[in-house]
Amino acid sequence: MKFFKTALLLASGTLVTACELKTGSTGPEILQDLLRYDERATDLGKALDAFDGSPETFDVVYGASGEQSQAAKRLIADCSTVGQLCRSDSKAIADELISHFDIDKRFLGTFASKKTMFRKIGKQDWVASFLIATRNNVDTLLPIMRSKVDIDDCCRVARFQANLTAIIVDAIDAYV
Repeated sequence: MKFFKTALLLASGTLVTACELKTGSTGPEILQDLLRYDERATDLGKALDAFDGSPETFDVVYGASGEQSQAAKRLIADCSTVGQLCRSDSKAIADELISHFDIDKRFLGTFASKKTMFRKIGKQDWVASFLIATRNNVDTLLPIMRSKVDIDDCCRVARFQANLTAIIVDAIDAYV
């Protein structure tokens, strides 16, 4: 009987360890995706800062926006495939996500403030489409993310989504 109890404890310990390893391996992947998104959003912000209304600087904005969109799509895809996150991964991911607010707010605000420049070169429709796609990405990603994090972080992500959505809507309203 003692042998069976020991074997059962060892087996359950192995299962828990395997589960923890599997769950733990998803958190770093999502964190890496968030960092990649952060870099691409920062690059987009820099491109927008340098945008002077010329077609050449628009090309840089266009390229940076494509990179940012790809990073967002990868984040959505990876978040869709992970299971429920353990507490430490949940907190780390929510913290990282929420830390991006100022970067996103900045590039969205810059799109709005440079509306006249985009209009002069006939790119206001492209900006409106990009901003709408950004809202769609947010509307897709954040509910998925809320379903993966724990309840405390879910509330934080929901507040983040509400604040970010309001800024995106303001930017879209500037163009439509």
